[in-house]
Amino acid sequence: MGEYAKYNGEEIKIGTCEDMYYLRFQQRHEVQTLRGNVDLKDSEVLQALRFRFPFPEEDRIQPGAYDSHEKIARVPDSFQAGDIAHRSVQFSARNGYLVSLPCPESEEGKALPHKIHKNGYGGAVHLVAQKLVESELWPVCRCGGCGSMWRLPKEDGLKLAQAFTDEAQRNATDHPEHSTNQLTIARRILDGYTLPAI
Repeated sequence: MGEYAKYNGEEIKIGTCEDMYYLRFQQRHEVQTLRGNVDLKDSEVLQALRFRFPFPEEDRIQPGAYDSHEKIARVPDSFQAGDIAHRSVQFSARNGYLVSLPCPESEEGKALPHKIHKNGYGGAVHLVAQKLVESELWPVCRCGGCGSMWRLPKEDGLKLAQAFTDEAQRNATDHPEHSTNQLTIARRILDGYTLPAI
């Protein structure tokens, strides 16, 4: 179910169900609630929502104007996701064959007797959103294999920020712009735990 709000006098889409794909948490005061849609002034409702992560390359984009709901930051491979509830993944062949297997990123998937090869691999973990937990904004990650999402408490979030920082330092010479983006992402992850969210 789509969620809509008013911005600069126009109706805009801000998300679907609990995912505010087109609205950052910091932008929630810039929009007006529409009847029958999510109430962004209700503190209990805010706790149930996931907001678009503030990716630095999107800093000038207005609420509702984001290109895609699928925006991600590939998490450096040095970050270990920990114990998450993976789902199965369906694989298909051109002639209509289907098979459901454990997520290739899960322990069960890694233990399969057949090797699952990677082609155009997008990474094991993606940073996708932020979730308000009490007064902190926790990062939300998604498994690159099965799409399962989970939020990161401070201890795990610090590790995630460090992984982005370490990769930024490795990229500083060859890819300075990418390095700057990664450092900004790391800082925004940390800010979610330290700056008052409400």
